[in-house]
Amino acid sequence: MSGDHQFTRRERDCILLLGSELRNGFPDRISDIARRMGIKAPTVIQILKRLDVKGITRSEKGMVILTDSGREAHRRILENHRILECIFYRNGITANESCVVAGSIDYVIDGDIIGKLSQSLGMPEKCPHGRPVREA
Repeated sequence: MSGDHQFTRRERDCILLLGSELRNGFPDRISDIARRMGIKAPTVIQILKRLDVKGITRSEKGMVILTDSGREAHRRILENHRILECIFYRNGITANESCVVAGSIDYVIDGDIIGKLSQSLGMPEKCPHGRPVREA
């Protein structure tokens, strides 16, 4: 699998949440993550322990942040998601439905496969929602 990490759905959701917080400039506390994910803090702690073992997160001064590997995983999941959205959308599925379906598999598809799919689409620059496929 071209070196990609394997994630659970909740790990994926946590990575995306933490990655979105990076854009706002504020890392999150466990209680904030639990509230935003709609799960209990002990569950978040277990997710973060697994992500820490995988080198994706670490805690600093009571705050949870993504490591360099975590930021790369975040970027890769978003790119996978947006390529998959393009495929579904070009095949007659609405943009919102494409987003939902892509979100159920974007974290399990190998990067090499996504690359081939992207090439078959002509390397799209934007997803159906107008967001860039590849983050700068």
